[in-house]
Amino acid sequence: MIGRLIETAGHCLGAKLPAPMAAPETPEQRGRRWRLIGLLGAMAVVTWMAPTMIEVSRFGTALLWLSLALTTLLQSTTWLTTKLRADAAWLDARLEDQHCEISEP
Repeated sequence: MIGRLIETAGHCLGAKLPAPMAAPETPEQRGRRWRLIGLLGAMAVVTWMAPTMIEVSRFGTALLWLSLALTTLLQSTTWLTTKLRADAAWLDARLEDQHCEISEP
């Protein structure tokens, strides 16, 4: 009974969302995503360790954090721009394909 209910709900959801929500991830895009995750992790560690690092070098800590922040900003902008372009191109290709039926809501 519950299995049939879940299966019916899955079919209903599949009918409403006939296509994936995003383009397949390329190896380059995956690398950008992992670099962004690593940079955010590094910023978290530097922020967490800042009180200890400031005792060693206040200027060095600030310079390290600012360089990580700038690199993260550039990496996230690059990742988001390429992701949005790939998703738009993928969706346009799907809409032009006569065999795929994607309806407007």
